[in-house]
Amino acid sequence: MARRSVIVERKQAWGVIRYNTRHYKFSYSETEPRSGEPYASEPVLLNIVITRRCNMNCDYCVQKDFAGIEKEDLVLSKDMIRWINCSPFMVLVLTGGEPLMPPYDAVSMGLIDSVKDRGVILDTNGTFLPDQAVLSRLKKQRVMVRVSMDSIRPDEELSRRKALKGHGLDNRSAYFTKLTNIERFLSAGVETAVQTVLWQKNEPGLEQTIGWLSERGVTRWYLQRLIPSHNLKEPGTRFTLKPEQYYERAADIAGKAQSKGIECIPKMDLRHNSVFLLVADGVLYTQGAAPGQKVRLGTIREDFNYFDYVSPADHARRYYLAEVPQQRRGKAKR
Repeated sequence: MARRSVIVERKQAWGVIRYNTRHYKFSYSETEPRSGEPYASEPVLLNIVITRRCNMNCDYCVQKDFAGIEKEDLVLSKDMIRWINCSPFMVLVLTGGEPLMPPYDAVSMGLIDSVKDRGVILDTNGTFLPDQAVLSRLKKQRVMVRVSMDSIRPDEELSRRKALKGHGLDNRSAYFTKLTNIERFLSAGVETAVQTVLWQKNEPGLEQTIGWLSERGVTRWYLQRLIPSHNLKEPGTRFTLKPEQYYERAADIAGKAQSKGIECIPKMDLRHNSVFLLVADGVLYTQGAAPGQKVRLGTIREDFNYFDYVSPADHARRYYLAEVPQQRRGKAKR
């Protein structure tokens, strides 16, 4: 099984967009002078929903907004793999539900082994650890495993995440399994990042979390503003940060993390970050303007005109401008 290409490139009229699958970063170079932020002529990132099933119940899970979809699980076919390999997407995010929960872990690995010249990120709640053979494949294929963890303090972590009954883990054991599995991923040489949702009450444990990540050699940390699911029963305003609060806290946390050698990447998106979602029998959705609003685009096909639904500039600011200096990116979003 050959390693994935190190650099994925997409040429633009103004230059080139690149994704480095060894360092898991976007960058770009300009060959033509232009005004304003550069943007991709085609979308760069695709979220693939392996399954909506999960052993956890998180208040803000975006998949709760897909309750009406007729088929929950991704049907991996030769046609779908061919379409993905021919598509303009540079990075695939395998998500759910829980993509490492058996038997869906086999679907995830089948997709990882089949796609070519794409970066791959696998989002997981961290409570399932693949066997050594799968860990070796994740390392060889340069897959970044991104574990959801909102705090190193159990009370803060468990207040918004609950284990579902019947899956063999209670809330606290699920939490400590996650911590152990992060260390196991790292020990296996798998690129392991942590993703944290910021909300009103988990700020006290964030500096402690920085220390925990640093001690274990986690060098990449993603921050995201809590955006409640459309189906959340508790009013989201009770714990959701206002945009200006999020920007201020994310900048402060990122600075402290970076002083410990952790590359901290705050997402500046004020909606759910799933702009393009591939589900079920190849049905493609995009995020609407409001939390919980999903726009069905149709079945995947090669001539899809994505930007009839999402502007290229909006999509660019969400994803591939990660290396633009912080002050310039801030101006673009505000």
